[in-house]
Amino acid sequence: MTYGLISLVLLAALLHASWNALVKVASDRLLVVSSVSLGQGIFGLALIPLVPLPEPSSWVYLIISTLLHYAYIGFLLQAYKFGDFSQAYPISRGMAPFIVAVGASIFANEPLTLWGTIGIATISLGICSLVLSPNAGNGIGRRGLLFAFGTAGLIAAYTVSDGLGVRSTQSPMSFVVWLFVMELPVVVFAVVLRRRTLASGLLAEWPRLAGCALFSTSAYALVVFTSAFLPLALVSGLREIGVIFAALIGTLLLGERPWLHRIAASAVVAIGVLMLVAGQPQA
Repeated sequence: MTYGLISLVLLAALLHASWNALVKVASDRLLVVSSVSLGQGIFGLALIPLVPLPEPSSWVYLIISTLLHYAYIGFLLQAYKFGDFSQAYPISRGMAPFIVAVGASIFANEPLTLWGTIGIATISLGICSLVLSPNAGNGIGRRGLLFAFGTAGLIAAYTVSDGLGVRSTQSPMSFVVWLFVMELPVVVFAVVLRRRTLASGLLAEWPRLAGCALFSTSAYALVVFTSAFLPLALVSGLREIGVIFAALIGTLLLGERPWLHRIAASAVVAIGVLMLVAGQPQA
């Protein structure tokens, strides 16, 4: 059963990398990424009758998390506009746990263990290899790199905000549900911005729209399901195997080069994340 659950987490990682790849290859990335918000929003609306209203103490975190997620979407779109997928995705996803771990050790009195420190060094090595090596290619560019690191920072920020928000309420599921509902303004923004080309955009992008909505919702559902049976640290670490899937998708399916170096560097990032997660103090 454990191996089956681990396989589901890895499937979630593949689905997450896949919907990001669909955003990368879309001709209208804003329209396609809004399908993720639409899927989550519909899911949230369906569950509203089943959960209580969030407690007043959690609303400040709901608002902060929502604003951070809006900014994350903007940075993500720009990272894929200016950078290769096989570099931008591993940098943004790999740097996020790095930032959270370092920030927690400095500001939250959560010192890193030996394995955590080794994991930080390994992530740094992998990301530096992706960015600075002469063999890295010119796929990321200065602006792509800026937005990839910005995306990582925003992922780390909303991860912390989400965690604090869930802990501030007696009904964590209500926080998640309303967080999903508050994604719907992204859809409204995309529709208003694309109102003149909406019909043609939907016609051209419908396979990617459907894929993004299906993959993102399925990935989240798989993570929630497996978290009920596996240690959270294990689930969190295995999800970051998605950086390897992204490197494979970018190099093998999107033709980004050099392929071998990017896959190897992404594997180093993933190993570092696993070390970092394994080194977290157990409650």
